[in-house]
Amino acid sequence: MTEHTNLTFKDQIKGFPLVQILVISFIKLAEPIAFTSIFPYAFYMIRDFGVAKSEAEISTYAGYLAAVFAFGQFTSAIVWGKFADVYGRKIVLILGLLGSSFSILLLGFSSNFWMAFLARGLSGLLNGNSGVSRSVIGEIAPHKHHQGLAFLSMPVAWNIGGVFGPLIGGTLSHPFRPDTPPSSAWGRLNWDYPYALPNMVIAAILIVEALITYFCLKETHPTLQYHDDPGINRTKRLLRGLGLIGQELGEIEVVEDEETLLLVKSKSSETVNVLEDGVPTADYGINASTSFLRGLGIGSVQSQSEFVEDAEDENTIFLVKSAESGQSADLETDLEPFEWRSILTPKVLNPILAYFIMQSHFTAFDEFLPIFVSYPPAYTDTGARVSQFPLHLKGGLGYTPKRAGDLLSSSGFFGMFMVLLVFPTIDRKFNRNTVFLVALGIFPLLFAILPYVLLFLPQQLDGDLTTKYADQFLYAFVFIRVMVASSLMTLAMVSINSNAKKEYRGIVNGAAISAASLAACISPLFTGRLMTVGQACNVAGLGWWGLGIITTLGFIQGCFIRVN
Repeated sequence: MTEHTNLTFKDQIKGFPLVQILVISFIKLAEPIAFTSIFPYAFYMIRDFGVAKSEAEISTYAGYLAAVFAFGQFTSAIVWGKFADVYGRKIVLILGLLGSSFSILLLGFSSNFWMAFLARGLSGLLNGNSGVSRSVIGEIAPHKHHQGLAFLSMPVAWNIGGVFGPLIGGTLSHPFRPDTPPSSAWGRLNWDYPYALPNMVIAAILIVEALITYFCLKETHPTLQYHDDPGINRTKRLLRGLGLIGQELGEIEVVEDEETLLLVKSKSSETVNVLEDGVPTADYGINASTSFLRGLGIGSVQSQSEFVEDAEDENTIFLVKSAESGQSADLETDLEPFEWRSILTPKVLNPILAYFIMQSHFTAFDEFLPIFVSYPPAYTDTGARVSQFPLHLKGGLGYTPKRAGDLLSSSGFFGMFMVLLVFPTIDRKFNRNTVFLVALGIFPLLFAILPYVLLFLPQQLDGDLTTKYADQFLYAFVFIRVMVASSLMTLAMVSINSNAKKEYRGIVNGAAISAASLAACISPLFTGRLMTVGQACNVAGLGWWGLGIITTLGFIQGCFIRVN
């Protein structure tokens, strides 16, 4: 077999299921848009609720909002994974998008902290898309030479969402209210609910994505993918009505007896290729004129490596089905009883633990960087800067929601650059284990230096405050951090998915999301409290240095992982 590191981009793209990956990537946009939109204005929203006794305590309450979202995901991820393994991936994705739209509206119209707390909890509880979308990608692209590019679609989607989420939240929120209510109904709405508009826009995006999922995404469940799909059928009829497809495209002749469903592929349909691992798969014909339609699964049956068997005739695929149930003989819709010990093997547990540690500091950084920079700069009555090297650090940079949103959006933009242009080259030319360990080793250094951005503020405040050099430091920091984080996330996902048994990928990915959600639940509580104490005690770097300790532990644990 050809070594992975010797594969060219042309080798990786051959037979790649491009259109379905694009569809699931668009669906995946929903999570980061909904998740990150609150970050730019969270400081001001909590301040406006009046629940914090001092500005230092705002970090603690921000940690509560982050933790309850993660706790909702933690308690529901495996349930959603099991639901997806029994009833299909597509229905879970649709329900997740609709649940997110409801919870995001509730957040926008929250009139107090505890209403916002409930909304964030529901947002995590009602959305099981994170784990299920990983299962879908693994089933769309089951071959190793496709998986690097396929799983890159997830950080790409996350980073695109990471661009638009903070921009929407930072630009459309209005934390600085006028002295008197506006006369118009729309103005009054924005005066009463200054954070409603960005959430209304995001809810509309989520509903559109739910419709796209229904009409364009092909079910990838091992058995249910062969059942009738009303959404795909409606799309097929629409395209036929528009004359975009004809009967001859991917025509399939169906012959059925009591025991066997024989699918005979026509000469116009895609051929079956044998890859270097000896497993047959459909050639999607990316360069062919019918690639878009085939990617939607219209007029063709896409064979998955784990669901088809070689036949003596290369134009024939046999799917043995039960005459009574209409299901695959060896892949039941209801999973056989299982033992966790047989599923969560050390090869699976190690990358899940690494993902747990990664998510703990990923989430804390995303949540608390905008909180940190939104604190007012700390100066004495005489205009002298309070923060001094090495430990005496206090306050922030006084960022508005718009400036915080711009900073976070740059993180998403840098992430797209990384995963689209840089990481594929690194993945082809360097050993994955080496890249993984180097990336893990960079994070402790990053968190050690981050608080010293406060030292870029002027020593003496004369007139208007300038944060020019602090801004430059932050944007450079975010660029480096995103490059490292994108590499780690992609390699961790590949390792988890490739080591999981095929029939239990939904459960394993659900377990990974639960572990990550548990980390994302604990870490904000820990980090938020440390930041509150740090601000009160003039050691504002305390929270970031705490994350540095966590990333050091992550590096040590990563030494025991082999990335496939």
